[in-house]
Amino acid sequence: IQHPEDMIYWEGSTGAQKAINALLELAENATSTTTVKWDGSPAIVFGVDKDNKFILTDKGGFTVKSYKGRTESPEELHSMIKARGEKAGKDYSGFASSMSGIFEPFKSALKQINKESGEGVFFKGDLLYMKKPSLVDGEYEFKPNVVTYRVPASSELGKKIGNSSVGVVLHGIIKEDSEGNTTEESLEDLTSYFHGDLSSGGLS
Repeated sequence: IQHPEDMIYWEGSTGAQKAINALLELAENATSTTTVKWDGSPAIVFGVDKDNKFILTDKGGFTVKSYKGRTESPEELHSMIKARGEKAGKDYSGFASSMSGIFEPFKSALKQINKESGEGVFFKGDLLYMKKPSLVDGEYEFKPNVVTYRVPASSELGKKIGNSSVGVVLHGIIKEDSEGNTTEESLEDLTSYFHGDLSSGGLS
């Protein structure tokens, strides 16, 4: 998903004109051209591998080859993140604990997936929060990255946040064949894959 200003770098004058046209259309008819782009962090990948083992990791862990990044338990996830911090000379203990705490909720939310033998099916998304956000003046407030979100607790989305323990915005589905080749698709029907309360293109 390109920001309007980025389209200039990717497509030159053609991209600049596309961005201008999109903004002009937005000014005239906002409902037909806009969607919400949640600004979550970190990027995560979770799902089941070719052996039907549940995996939850971050974006880097999913593709890394030099160590086991596709973690299969809260303990493995904690160890991976902590070790990564130690290698960089940083203390990731708190972050590792928070990440390991979301492992079981994600595992429980995923339904049994019908897939071909030897195929892995994964979901990619950005975390919005790793524990239920705090209430500030009647609004749930959370800041996963740069943007601070405030959602009225009395709203439909606010009520769902109030019943949640973790929030993620899902961007797509990754299918991996027996040779390790991956293809990505948009994620249209969340209810086919997840239990629980689904809203706004994400899981909470």
